[in-house]
Amino acid sequence: MTAKSKFGEEFKRLVIEKGLTLKELSERSGLSVAQLSNLQSGQCEPTAQTIYKLSEALNSDYDKLFNASTEKR
Repeated sequence: MTAKSKFGEEFKRLVIEKGLTLKELSERSGLSVAQLSNLQSGQCEPTAQTIYKLSEALNSDYDKLFNASTEKR
């Protein structure tokens, strides 16, 4: 599993856990729905700034998301 897909899995889990749609998360984070979808599916890699925006919008731990973006299985 690549770091991108590990991040996508963790990101998707958090979105579901918080009960948000990608549209709602887009409004909270300032990121487009398309970018969020690409992150969830592992089609693109998040930048540190993107991870920060997501951690703030999801009210979750930045380090956990960052580690998921760099960890490989």
